[in-house]
Amino acid sequence: MKQEIEDRKRAQLERMKSSEYQQKLRDQANAYWKRKARREGWECSINTTKTGEDETD
Repeated sequence: MKQEIEDRKRAQLERMKSSEYQQKLRDQANAYWKRKARREGWECSINTTKTGEDETD
């Protein structure tokens, strides 16, 4: 029983480290902030790259 719990914890840690999981979290966070900005009418550009450059032309 204890070994099962340890195995489950280890598997969960591995999933959390995976790049797909990290990307999914980033996408969820980006979607949240875009919705919040749109809803509250923030005066800012939300289409920026990681370097802070605006993607829109």
